[in-house]
Amino acid sequence: MKTSDKFDQIDCRKDDKARRVSNVAPETVANISAETLERGVTLEALEALNVPVFRYGGQVTIHGKLPDFNPLARPGGHKAIFRNGNGSIGVRYGAIDAEKKKLIARATRHGGEWHSNITSQGLQVDRLFYVKEETQRAKAKLDTLEALKALPVHLFFGDAFAFTLAYGMGYGAGANIGAISANDLWPLIAAITGIHDLVTLEAKEKAANEAEEAKREACRKEYEAEEEKKLAERKAEIAAMMPTLRPVTNPPENGEVVIVSPSGSYVRALMIKEKGSQFYRLLRDSLGYEQRERKLAKDGFPWRKALAAGNVFIPV
Repeated sequence: MKTSDKFDQIDCRKDDKARRVSNVAPETVANISAETLERGVTLEALEALNVPVFRYGGQVTIHGKLPDFNPLARPGGHKAIFRNGNGSIGVRYGAIDAEKKKLIARATRHGGEWHSNITSQGLQVDRLFYVKEETQRAKAKLDTLEALKALPVHLFFGDAFAFTLAYGMGYGAGANIGAISANDLWPLIAAITGIHDLVTLEAKEKAANEAEEAKREACRKEYEAEEEKKLAERKAEIAAMMPTLRPVTNPPENGEVVIVSPSGSYVRALMIKEKGSQFYRLLRDSLGYEQRERKLAKDGFPWRKALAAGNVFIPV
């Protein structure tokens, strides 16, 4: 999603509009490790901790202490967690509810008008309204705001907003879905995709896979038919040339040669002998390709088998 400026936003689900100024449980050791948080957790696992946990628009905050959190001890540092100014531990939404977000992303591929993208910050969904003519601009902006208002922001933690597309191309409604309660997962998916359960989603995925496989099979058959047609045309060209050619068992020092391959393709080449070395310049092959001049090395001459098989010809 390429954005220019946000021009509207609405509040999503959160615990409190105001951040806690101080760590409300500074001496309590949380019953979760920093490494566990780095590997990823669910919202339910965080809510079950023995310390206060607050959920905001941009992060989840764990109050208390982590038993093994030392920002300097881990090579490369921590990607999912950080220490806030009040001593609490911030957990980025990219480390929360990964499997739930994957399920939402799967569903958006098979239903509704919202698109999704999983990033290091979490799951981003958006719906775009392009402006192809200036007379459409007012309606596109209004449709964008309506789409934003229709988002079920009470079902997830994160942020939702409307934005303009770059270069005046239109508008978009979007949301960063940070965390989702397990009970709210399918209601959220149904609201943005129209898919209400896993059985329906899997059926849609199966149908889409079958359609894609059928398309690939049709393309394969079309390609094979085209190749057969080209091969028949090349063989017809070779047959038409044969009365004017005679086979040779040694490459001529100068002049044009025609080399026929067992597959039915052929090339026309110009043999050149100068300064004790022999070169060939490919004039054109049966597919119309040309190459630069190349030296005929003893071991690198690609037509020796063709010579032995009598598939190298010169004009009569």
